[in-house]
Amino acid sequence: MVTPSSDRQSTQRSPFRGVNAGYLPVAGALLGLGGGYLIDQAAGTLPLWTLILGVVMTGAGFYHLIREARR
Repeated sequence: MVTPSSDRQSTQRSPFRGVNAGYLPVAGALLGLGGGYLIDQAAGTLPLWTLILGVVMTGAGFYHLIREARR
């Protein structure tokens, strides 16, 4: 059974909901650069994969940030 007070709380937006979303582009960039660097070291293609994965993962982070902001 749902009480009126718990139903009201579920529809309210938290003022801190988007605070942690700012890390998404930064985390994407770090993961992309780190993963690309490791691939480049193994394949000997420095800086090809570092740049490709850095750009792609940063873009994915911004995409996710925008998607979270629209919710």
